[in-house]
Amino acid sequence: MKLQPGTPEEAGMSAQRVEHVVNLAKGWVDGGVTPALVILVARRGVVVAHEAFGNLTPEPDSSPLAHDTIFPLASLAKPITATATMILVEDGLLGLNRPVSEYIPEFVGEGQNRQAS
Repeated sequence: MKLQPGTPEEAGMSAQRVEHVVNLAKGWVDGGVTPALVILVARRGVVVAHEAFGNLTPEPDSSPLAHDTIFPLASLAKPITATATMILVEDGLLGLNRPVSEYIPEFVGEGQNRQAS
């Protein structure tokens, strides 16, 4: 499915809520929560908002952020894995103090039964 620009109404969305998301993002940059960000809101193949806020670098003469700016995503697997793990713990499907071998039987051998410090 190719994304097409359109209105929130065409996508079955509330224009006020989309505007609220855009204002939140702008406020995060203006308020110093994050130096820059790009948002894209789409539903059912319709792009209802695509905005860029902030500058490319912290220097005062920096160019504004572009809609197609590429951000370096370093080490994102760790927070995603931690979040997924804690969801499993909350759902009672994983115990943090249980041996890994209870979940992965192949995880055996020297040093595998040590407690994390």
